[in-house]
Order: sequence, then C-alpha cells, then structure tokens
Amino acid sequence: MAEHLPRPAEPLLLTDVHGNRVPIGRDAGRPVVLSFFREASCPYCNFRIYELTNNVPQLGKGRVELVAVLASTEDEVRRFLLQRERPITFVADPDLDAFETYGVAREGALSKLKALLRRLPALLRGYRLREGEGPKARDSRIIPADFLIDADGRVVDEYYGEDIGDHIAIERIQQFVHRAV
Repeated sequence: MAEHLPRPAEPLLLTDVHGNRVPIGRDAGRPVVLSFFREASCPYCNFRIYELTNNVPQLGKGRVELVAVLASTEDEVRRFLLQRERPITFVADPDLDAFETYGVAREGALSKLKALLRRLPALLRGYRLREGEGPKARDSRIIPADFLIDADGRVVDEYYGEDIGDHIAIERIQQFVHRAV
C-alpha cells in the first residue's frame, strides 16, 4: 500500500482509558504513531510496548504521540497499566471499531504458528514482562498494524504485520520521530 503515500489519515476521535479525547487525522495537530495491538495480555504486544518505551525515548514528550489501540476492555488495559506506567496513550477498542476503520486484518491459525516459529524469543520475553494472568483473547486472529501520521494528518508510512507478532521496524519509527521533532 505504500505507493499511495502520503495520504490523508482516516479521521478518528478515540477516548483513552483515562477518559481523554484522542483525535487522529487532520484535527490531531501533532505527529502520531498509531499502533494496533491484539490485547493487553498478548506477550508479543507486551514485548513490543517494552521495545517502544525503551527505544524511542522521544515518544510521549509532547511532540510525537504514540497511540496504542488494543482489542481489550478499558478494565483490562487499566490492569495492564498498573504493572508499569508508560509514555503511551492507550485506547481500549473491544468492539474493533478503530481496527475496522484502518483495515487491520485478521488471520487464521497459520499466522499464530508463523509468529511462534519466527518470534519465539520475543514471545518468551513478553511472557516474562507480564505480571499475573491476563485476560483471554477476544479475537486472537488480529494481526498488528502501524501508521505514522504527520502533523498535517497524512499517513506517511504504514505497516501491516505478516503475523500476530509483526510490527513496523523500530528504526522506521525512530526516523519518523527524528523528522518530526
């Protein structure tokens, strides 16, 4: 899909788990890394959030916002946040409305097997990062996706994962953040 970039971001008005409004698109007025995750209990997702927190220190400092949309309830996401506060805006989307707006795909069992084989170290590290037993997956077929949206509300880079643990490369996010600040 990259041949159609940049393109206007699909407008969304989300609400984070703290009740704050989170506009996406032209009305946002700031660059956004919009990442779609499976659910708060997903070990791949937990590891990816850890990676973002530790490898993109400029996120959450007011210039570029990371918005993580999870296919979990607000209570599930809040329980996840109790483990460790992150410089990330978390949005619960148990009905998958934002996922559908951005065309985030769902796959079958083959995707889980591919992720297990390709990303076993990340899976194990993600399990270690979780504290306690998390909620069960609502729709475990969700494949992650990431969108880099500039301050003018244009998607300048996008990545649709190939399996349940696949996200855009950290280096691409770092380059986007560096250009934005």
